[in-house]
This record gives sequence, structure tokens and C-alpha cells, in this order.
Amino acid sequence: MDPPVTTLTLFFFQIEQAIINVENQKLECEQMLGLFWEHPHALDPEDVGRRMQFLRDRIRALAERRRVLIRERELLLIRAASIISGRPGGNN
Repeated sequence: MDPPVTTLTLFFFQIEQAIINVENQKLECEQMLGLFWEHPHALDPEDVGRRMQFLRDRIRALAERRRVLIRERELLLIRAASIISGRPGGNN
């Protein structure tokens, strides 16, 4: 494998890991938000509201980060295909 493809492969796996991490963080936030919905009566309503809003904002930010990472992965795959097809013996 030539250096540009090797580098792109490394970036691809880094992006894949970042997507997994973001998905796990988002799931944790969603689970925490669910707990607030199940047990709101035992806590201060204003505090619960602030925490729930924080979690909703965090979930939205993580979803956006995931979208960006997926787009970055797509562009990386396009770039790798371009490099491979441009080599002798590639599908030109």
C-alpha cells in the first residue's frame, strides 16, 4: 500500500473510532435524560430543568458531530478511491 492510501486508511479508522465514541456519548446522554423523566419528583425542578436542557443541547451537538464525521468519512473514501483509480492498473 502506498503512503497516501496508508495515511487515508489511518484517518479512516480514526474517524470510525470517533464516530463510535460520539455514538456512545450520545447514548449515555439519552439514558441520563430518560432517568430525569423517570424520577423528577425527588429533585429540585429548576435544577432538573437545567440539567435536562444541558443534556438535550449535548445530544444535539453530538448528533451534529456524528453527521460531520460521517461526511468526513465519505470524503475520505472518495479521496482514497480517486488515488487508487489514478494509479496504473486502477479502474480509470
